[in-house]
Amino acid sequence: MRNLFYIFLGVVIVYLISVIYRGQVTPILAKFPIEEIEQKINKATDFYLVLFFTKSTCSPCVQQIVDLLNKLPENIRVVGIIKKEDLIFLDEIRNFSGAKFPIKTIKKWERFRPNYVPTVFGVGQDGKIYFILACVGIEHAYLRAYLD
Repeated sequence: MRNLFYIFLGVVIVYLISVIYRGQVTPILAKFPIEEIEQKINKATDFYLVLFFTKSTCSPCVQQIVDLLNKLPENIRVVGIIKKEDLIFLDEIRNFSGAKFPIKTIKKWERFRPNYVPTVFGVGQDGKIYFILACVGIEHAYLRAYLD
């Protein structure tokens, strides 16, 4: 009987510890490192759109979303993220995509790289990720409705 009590007590303690731990730990993708976008956070920027793509992404897929991202208001900051290996092809990437926004590669952002590219992350001033949108052809309608 005493052994059962100790087992029960151990289970209760493990359960309580897991509840406390779960409440204190934030997921790894919960906060996007926007301080890397610009050294001084611009207070006039209300929202950040971060486009992940590569040199090998299909050209029409990238051009559709880039055309929309090039025409956004000033209070929305757009940044393109490419793989480090593609940085040497930056001019070629700019030519085929038509991107007028900055294109960067930052090691800290590699953990956010989605499996499907192009993908747009919607990030607030505080770094909170509001949406992750795979660009499959319907993103124009969603982005326009969301940003209006």
